[in-house]
Amino acid sequence: MATIPASTPKTNHIGLTVIDYKGGKTTLCAGCGHNAISERIIEAMYEMGVQPERVAKLSGIGCSPKAPHTS
Repeated sequence: MATIPASTPKTNHIGLTVIDYKGGKTTLCAGCGHNAISERIIEAMYEMGVQPERVAKLSGIGCSPKAPHTS
């Protein structure tokens, strides 16, 4: 019986997967748009190969102060 090889996660040019850039579970309201912004930041940092520890996400007032606690 043939076995299916496990797929290897795609990595960027510094050897990290997009999962390496994700933080804890989001605390933002579903559908508010801030999660989409967080996902684009993660994608951009992954694609550019920025070390995750060199990325800081800051926010202002309103519901966005929760943003640093997300992805």
